[in-house]
Amino acid sequence: MIHVLASYGISLTILAALFIISFCQYLETTKCTVK
Repeated sequence: MIHVLASYGISLTILAALFIISFCQYLETTKCTVK
């Protein structure tokens, strides 16, 4: 059970990191477009 929770947490962390990175890139592109 702990192994399942650990792998679930790891995948969630990876998804969160990818989401944050893509969100930052989206903000950068919008800033560039505004300029």
